[in-house]
Amino acid sequence: MNLRQAVSAQFPLIPLAVVAAASWLVFQSAANAQPPAQPQAHAATSTPAVSAPKVLLVVSSAGRHDAGGKAVRPGFEMDEFALAWLVFGANGLQVDVASPSGGAVLADNYKLEDDHIQALKTDPRAAAALAATRRTRDVLPGEHAAIFIVGGKGAMFDLPRDAALARLLGTHHAQGGVLAAVCHGPAAEAVVRALGRTPVPRTALREEASMQVVQ
Repeated sequence: MNLRQAVSAQFPLIPLAVVAAASWLVFQSAANAQPPAQPQAHAATSTPAVSAPKVLLVVSSAGRHDAGGKAVRPGFEMDEFALAWLVFGANGLQVDVASPSGGAVLADNYKLEDDHIQALKTDPRAAAALAATRRTRDVLPGEHAAIFIVGGKGAMFDLPRDAALARLLGTHHAQGGVLAAVCHGPAAEAVVRALGRTPVPRTALREEASMQVVQ
């Protein structure tokens, strides 16, 4: 049983596109990880272990809730975030979370009783990450082996207008980093074009050649 089948069996309500995107990033990140350095003949100590590859999850900051906690302006898609977090964590990857505004972010409406949401709620690191996301402008190119853009309707509002995110995505891809997006996530790529080619298509997964930020 491969990773996609295993996760789908555990969380049957998850869209396969999200499973495929997360699974692809896991394997690409592992493939791009630097091999451990060979110990020198004169070294008296063993070579330190290589850190696990880091993945950046990008989410929208646009979500707003009313006093009762119901979404009144759509934010990121919690289902997509949950699965990505669980898949990456289960495969030993380090996960950071960033958004255009930084700080706490709010998801669109979701079902608390779903298995993958319940699994996410058992990990206090996930709640901490969503309560204190990094600002995209503070993320440096090269920090992460892969960037995964989470969808949700909120991604249509702020991600395409985030110039810092556009620069990060363009530089990340130009440096050979792994890049994936799901659902509304490709809206973040609206200001990023493939060199000499048509705009990047809205697909759940895509791996274009050289990229640049449109000025």
